[in-house]
Amino acid sequence: MGRVGCNYGKLLIFIDIYFVSLRIVSDKSMSRGFLRKSSVNTFIGIVWILFAVGTSAQNAVSKFRADSIRQSLSRIQKPQDKIPLLKELIGLYWQLPEEVPALKEIIDIAMPLDSIGIVYDAMAGLSRYYYNVENRDSLLYWVGQLDSLASKRHESPRGLFLSGSLVCQDYLWSGNYELAMDRAMRYMDLARDSKNDYGLLRAYRDLGMVYQRIRRDSDAVVSFQEGLDLLKDIKDVPDIMDTKIRLTSYQLESSVRTKQYTLTERILEQYKALLDEQYEINLSFQLAPDREKVYIAVTDTGAGIPLEKQAAVFNRFEKLDDYKPGAGLGLSICLLIAERLNGSLSIDSSYTDGARFVLILSCEIDSSIYNPPIEV
Repeated sequence: MGRVGCNYGKLLIFIDIYFVSLRIVSDKSMSRGFLRKSSVNTFIGIVWILFAVGTSAQNAVSKFRADSIRQSLSRIQKPQDKIPLLKELIGLYWQLPEEVPALKEIIDIAMPLDSIGIVYDAMAGLSRYYYNVENRDSLLYWVGQLDSLASKRHESPRGLFLSGSLVCQDYLWSGNYELAMDRAMRYMDLARDSKNDYGLLRAYRDLGMVYQRIRRDSDAVVSFQEGLDLLKDIKDVPDIMDTKIRLTSYQLESSVRTKQYTLTERILEQYKALLDEQYEINLSFQLAPDREKVYIAVTDTGAGIPLEKQAAVFNRFEKLDDYKPGAGLGLSICLLIAERLNGSLSIDSSYTDGARFVLILSCEIDSSIYNPPIEV
């Protein structure tokens, strides 16, 4: 939930569980429910309807929005004004064939404007698309285009290392270990020369995976550890916890084969500790002192939402990352449901270890049924 565009079903599931638990408590008095039955039934009904038709509805909304974007693009005169809409279109068409022309159009627009960062991102997007559809020729073409452009400008963008890593993995999965090793070493040298920590991280991971495949497991353990050590100093790695867990799991696999049992035990303990710290979603509730409202909080330990963007996340089609899939409708739908129940949904801006959403609903509680202590 801390990541906008994440599956909003998580919020609905936990709220639904909350209501189910309350209804179990209210069973003690048979028909004497302590929440307004109409509100509870309406809310749970909406939840189940959303789950039943969620996928098809989301696809329909995405298609409607995509058609709307195309109409808007046809009316825009200035090419640079098309880029934000094209990015949104890419999110709607993520890993679909329609994504490709949108990415290419961004490159055609951004190149004459010298918006090279946007060009790098679009070329990396094309590399990612062709890697996932197992089209090596097109993957190599776009990685080559990105590499050539970056070399001419004497730059080492993140997208270069990301797309280069995809080539390394493509060679690795096809069993061409020599080319995979060559590619990993090449980008490691480039990352060291340009002092690019993200590039080094990708190279250590790729190199470790090559070592693992050719059964040089001791070298793999060292390479993965280099990546883990580097993560201590890098603050802007996407999904940093997932990266730590992934590297540690790879390291654990190689360590087991080295039969260094003390080392393996230490890595296993680290792995278990990381799993304990992994992204969590917690549900809590509290009654208002007047017993007429209930505050339901859904709290996670994820990346969170920047303070300056919190006001906009409930808007329709609002996304923090235009290159991520989804229509950006999840939180706006949750807000609509809350308002239909005469309630409210907001972000707790004081919580900084992830994200906390607070749902407030009216209630009627009979103290003879449910009488917990109330914090004032």
